[in-house]
Amino acid sequence: MNIKYLNVENLFYLSLLTLPLFFLTGPFLTDLFICLIGIMFIVTALKKNILRDYIYNRFTFIFLIFYVIILLSSLWSDFIFLSLESSLFYFRFLFFSLGTFYILSKFKNSLYYFSIFFLCIYIFIIFDGFIQYYIGFDLFGFEKPSLNRLSGPFNDELILGGVVSRFYPLATLCIIYLNSKIKFNFLLLFILFTLAVLSIVLHSGERTALFLLLMSIIIMIFTIKKISFKSSLILLFSICLILFIMFFLNSDIRKRIIDTTYNQIYPYDREANSGIICANTPEKCKRSLIMFSVNHHGHYLTGIKMFFDKPIIGHGPKTFREKCEFDKFKTYSGCSTHPHNMYIQLASETGIFGLIIPICLFIFVTFNLFKLFIFKFLNRELFLSDFKICLLISFFITLFPLAPSGNIFNNYVSFIYYLPLGFFLYFNFIENNENKS
Repeated sequence: MNIKYLNVENLFYLSLLTLPLFFLTGPFLTDLFICLIGIMFIVTALKKNILRDYIYNRFTFIFLIFYVIILLSSLWSDFIFLSLESSLFYFRFLFFSLGTFYILSKFKNSLYYFSIFFLCIYIFIIFDGFIQYYIGFDLFGFEKPSLNRLSGPFNDELILGGVVSRFYPLATLCIIYLNSKIKFNFLLLFILFTLAVLSIVLHSGERTALFLLLMSIIIMIFTIKKISFKSSLILLFSICLILFIMFFLNSDIRKRIIDTTYNQIYPYDREANSGIICANTPEKCKRSLIMFSVNHHGHYLTGIKMFFDKPIIGHGPKTFREKCEFDKFKTYSGCSTHPHNMYIQLASETGIFGLIIPICLFIFVTFNLFKLFIFKFLNRELFLSDFKICLLISFFITLFPLAPSGNIFNNYVSFIYYLPLGFFLYFNFIENNENKS
C-alpha cells in the first residue's frame, strides 16, 4: 500500500463517502464521523489558508447567531451542565456542513461517487424493509416489531419510514445528478423509485413520514424542470390511485394510517383529567379534537407552558425532560425527552430568539418553492437548478411546523438536517462561479 494515499485529505474524502453506511450502525459512529469531518476540514483549511473562503457566507452567519442563542440559553438555565451537553459542541454541525462543501468542491467526481454510494445504502434500506415485511425479519435478523410497523436495519428504532422520507429529496438529487453523467430514462426511473419509496413508507406505519413524503413528491413533480407540467398531473393522479388501491387492499395499512390516526386526533374525553379513558357511557364518552395524539397534545401543552414561563431565552436545550416534571408545567402524558415538535422545543428551551431563525428560514424556503411553482405553471424559465430545488424541498420538510419531529439536538436528526446544507453550499458556489464567468 502506498503511504502517500493515507493522508488527511483522502481520509477526509472517504469519511464523507462512507458516512451513510455508518448511519446504519447508530448515533455513535454517525456523530464520530461528523466530528472527524469537521476536524479534518478545520485542519485542512488552516493548513491551506482557505478557512475564510468557506466560512464567509450567510449560512455561517445565521448558524453562529443560533449557536450564541442556544449557548446563552444554556448558561441561563437551571440545569447548566445538562443543557451544555447539547449546546456547547453544537458548532460541530457547522464544520460538518462546511467540510461536506469542501469535499464536493475540491475532489473530482466526489458528487458522482457519493451519489452512487448514497443511493446504494438508500435502496438497501428500502429492500431490507421489504424483506422484514414479507419474511418477518430483515437481513440482519431483526424481527418485525409489530403487525403494522417496520424497523428494517434500525432494529428497535422505529425510524425506517422517517429516514427514507426525509432523505428522499437528497436521493432524488443523486438520481438527477447521475442522469447528467449517465443517460437513462429519468421519468421512468423516477416513477419506479418514488413508488418503491412510497410503498415502504406506507408499510412502515409512520404517518408523519408518509405526510412529509407526499408533500415532497407533490412539490417536486410541480417544480423540477425534468418533469413537464402535463407529466406532473399524470404522476399526481397515479399516486392518488396507488394510495387508494393500497388502502383498499391492505387492511393493516388502512387501520394504522386512517383509523388509528382518527382515533388519536379525535379521541374520547378522559374522566375529570384523571388519565383514565372514560367509561363506555353516553354522558361520559364524548370525543374532542386534539393535536395528533393524547401524548403529543400533552407534550405540546407542557412546552407552551414552559415558553410562557421564560419567553425570551427559554429554559435551555435538553431541559424539557427535567422541567416537564415540575408541577407548574406538568400535564397528562406531557413528559418526555423532548416535545416532539421542533418549534415547540425551541420555544420552550431557547425562547423567542431561538424560534425566530427557523421561522424566517421556513418562510424564505416556502416563498421560493411557491414562486417556482408559479414559474413552472406559466411555463417560464425557473430561477433555480433541479439540484437546489431538491435541497429546498429537503429544508421545507425539515422546517415544516405542523408535523411531529425528533429532537433537534439529537445526533441522528442533526445529520439529516445538516448534510443537505453542505450540498446546498456547494451548488450555490458552483452557480455563483458560472454566473461570474
